[in-house]
Amino acid sequence: MIPKETLDTILALANPVIQQPTGAVPFVVIPQAQKVESLEDYFPPSRIKRTVMLLEAGSFIEYVKRFKTSDTLIFANVSETGARFTAMLDYHGPAPELKPAYCSHVATFEAIETPEWKIWKAANRKTMNQVEFATFLEDNQSVFVEPTGAALLELVRTLHGHRNARFNTSLRLDNGSYSVSYDEEVVVKGSSSTVGGTMDLPPMIEAGLAVFQGADKYKVAARLKSRCEDRRLVLFYETVALHQIVRESIMLLVKQIADGTEIVPMLGNA
Repeated sequence: MIPKETLDTILALANPVIQQPTGAVPFVVIPQAQKVESLEDYFPPSRIKRTVMLLEAGSFIEYVKRFKTSDTLIFANVSETGARFTAMLDYHGPAPELKPAYCSHVATFEAIETPEWKIWKAANRKTMNQVEFATFLEDNQSVFVEPTGAALLELVRTLHGHRNARFNTSLRLDNGSYSVSYDEEVVVKGSSSTVGGTMDLPPMIEAGLAVFQGADKYKVAARLKSRCEDRRLVLFYETVALHQIVRESIMLLVKQIADGTEIVPMLGNA
């Protein structure tokens, strides 16, 4: 930027030539100094120059809707783990006119994983004892769709209630669920006895959660598995088609942005 006093000096020189091409940044040609100086800060803006980074899909959609033109394009750079969306709001005009534009007004949105999805991924195939698994269910109960409500609470109580049991076998039944047998010492009026029992576990657990910030929720299914190690119960889950969930969530995000902005994103880099 030229200081105000310097600008006054320039304009007082002999034969300064101020140029202001249509739509371009105005400048001054100083013949004596053989220089060209920008006067951008002294004239109203001739075009929008702005790059905005949005943090979730809804904000990206609203921004694009507010500033889009008939020439606006959205590009989606998709990978196996996420996607980056770039809206070129002042993009070039289409054929046959092929009207050029500056492409200087840009909005971006990078798909960021939600905390819930990060927690789910971190616990995938992680072995836990029954108390640890019950705590995991309790801490994340808001994302579960199956078991639901009372069934989930009952499963948590069952797992907590047998924390001192000695587990013998874990059998997989025809329906995919596990039946776990155990021995538990019961003390009644000072005398103790060993009581045997079984615990039935559901074959599947399901969660409804958004993989990316601002995206729609996705149904995530996992196989619940158990085994007995040194008479202790070990539990873990295996997410069904984990990589497919990520890919489909990305495509759902592409569709969400296409529906919201009425601009179908082009797969590729801007």
